[in-house]
Amino acid sequence: MGGVFANAYTLSSTPHNVVYLAKDDFVEQHELKEARTLGTKVLFSSLLRADQYKENKIYHLIFNSCINELNRALYAGSQAYPLKDLGISSSDFNPYTFIEKLMPLFSETPVPSLNYEFGSPIKEKFINPEVLKLMPLVQSNEFDTALQSFALEASVLTYKDLNDIRLVLIELKKAQAANNISKIDLSSAEGLAVTLASSGYKLPEKSIKVLLTLLKNPDFMKAIQLLIQKGTVNLEKFVPALN
Repeated sequence: MGGVFANAYTLSSTPHNVVYLAKDDFVEQHELKEARTLGTKVLFSSLLRADQYKENKIYHLIFNSCINELNRALYAGSQAYPLKDLGISSSDFNPYTFIEKLMPLFSETPVPSLNYEFGSPIKEKFINPEVLKLMPLVQSNEFDTALQSFALEASVLTYKDLNDIRLVLIELKKAQAANNISKIDLSSAEGLAVTLASSGYKLPEKSIKVLLTLLKNPDFMKAIQLLIQKGTVNLEKFVPALN
């Protein structure tokens, strides 16, 4: 979502972070409560993990990201901050909500941004305009649930498979609007395959199964309904299950 990521534990100086981050981005700073006790446990746990953990998974926005790892570090194997009591898990991933969720861990003493402290010309966080106009949606629980659900379902697919599904959905929407399709059969993978084939669209069997699962998933459908309510897409006639 932000366009920048890395899987690494690094021990670095604040001036280094200014050079690396604050010259191009806005960097908030928050002081942890009980920094000398629980914060120290986080540090020791992170040092141990950095020395022993053998990273064998590729970066993943939802399941293996810097935010996932930050939560694991703060939790420190139940030795540090009680994230579970706040309803936070290592699978939380949303860059637009994670700071708010962690606020109970922060001291009430305000800390200036890294930019202000070191005189960086960047004074505020840049958010992609396309994301900004959808912020109420992006910050909703429905969005997180739907995206996690989609990621789990789509994990068996390649990028080509995902793109094929995207293209088929676009064409189906056009066909629906032109009344070339009166009904989409969601009762079975075979039924959906027949509907696709009758309209001239083909997908591999595994892609059809994923598409069917997504369309029948109440969490995914709830998120689509939320999109419709916010006026960002118009899919009422495209998915009969919404009617």
